[in-house]
Amino acid sequence: MEDNFEGLSIRKHEKGKKTMIQIRRRNLLSAVKFVAWVALCLASMSTIAVAKPIYLHVNNFAIRSAELGTSSDPYLTITDALNRASRLRLFARDRIIIRVQPGFYSAANGERFPLCMLSGVDLEGVSNDLALIPVPIIQGGDIHDIGTERYIAVIAAGNASITGFTFRAIDGPDGTPGTSILCDDTSPNIERNRFEGNSHAGIAVTGAAHPAIQENVFAGTNNWGMTLYGESYPQIRYNEFYSKNGVDCSDNSYPNIDDNTFSCESTGISTKGDSNPTITNNVLAENGDNGIIVRMNSTPMIENNDISNNHTGIYIGGGSMQNPDIGGGGRSEGGNLFNNNTWDIENHIAATIMARYNQWSTYCCEYIDNHIFDDDENDLSGEVDHSDPSFCIRCMMAVKRF
Repeated sequence: MEDNFEGLSIRKHEKGKKTMIQIRRRNLLSAVKFVAWVALCLASMSTIAVAKPIYLHVNNFAIRSAELGTSSDPYLTITDALNRASRLRLFARDRIIIRVQPGFYSAANGERFPLCMLSGVDLEGVSNDLALIPVPIIQGGDIHDIGTERYIAVIAAGNASITGFTFRAIDGPDGTPGTSILCDDTSPNIERNRFEGNSHAGIAVTGAAHPAIQENVFAGTNNWGMTLYGESYPQIRYNEFYSKNGVDCSDNSYPNIDDNTFSCESTGISTKGDSNPTITNNVLAENGDNGIIVRMNSTPMIENNDISNNHTGIYIGGGSMQNPDIGGGGRSEGGNLFNNNTWDIENHIAATIMARYNQWSTYCCEYIDNHIFDDDENDLSGEVDHSDPSFCIRCMMAVKRF
């Protein structure tokens, strides 16, 4: 009897073990199915979330357009397309791209300025090299107060872009200075445009704006390609400046000016107010007056620039508190190339200017100071510390050895 009970006990134990194993397998299978179901749901949700952009089309050369905003029935003005985009944003979160065909977009052709951009809306110019006007041209404006009155064509928005246009800044009828694009506390992408005109500036950046401004050309006779105010932090890269002056850094602006070309009628870069720009890897060549002018309380960091064929490479004056670091001052590692300037640096303040580890307009170490205006030329000027120059030789010693 005991043997039978023992056998029965063993069989029950084995049966229990099998049951537990089966339960665990079923639980594991259920868990796998659940994970697969969740993954499928997430994949479906991801597919649903990826929406196609909405395109609105503009062509002011269109004939008998019903103005539906399609490529075959486009709007005649950018203004109407922006109004339609504003209504769409009330119920649609999709990206909206306004595609503008070549033409002349002005008040005379129905535009109502300033054109007010919207978040999530991109303004895209279409080019056609075979057309009489190969790109869309925006010219015009209306008075807008940015602390001082400006005649503004476009007020930019954050999470938006403007590409592929030619902008012509004009003054207002009463002489109010014109600016093509205003970034007032907004951070758009402004890329691959051309800025022309005979007014104040191509772009103005104010407030705490963080725009990315790159691959644009600033030409014409505008006083400035770009003006920076407030506590803005613009990223200015890969642009070309051929206007009267290039970039004006004012107030407490902190621009990053990197890898641009400046060949302006007067000055490439101006720093004033309490601005603190980072100026790196630029070519400042053949500017009529100064490659860079440093004034007031500005503290630019200047590193790895090619500063050549200007009257003055870097001019420091117009105040007493400015403190540029051109090399060795704790912010800049130098690396600037000065070449063929009348003066590589002019220091018209009493403070010593740090400008170490640079390459100068002469290869002769003992003649570097001949291209620097400082305490040797004016008793009221401070020294320019150009010690530890790069790539210079002691020419007098070489002559003696010879």
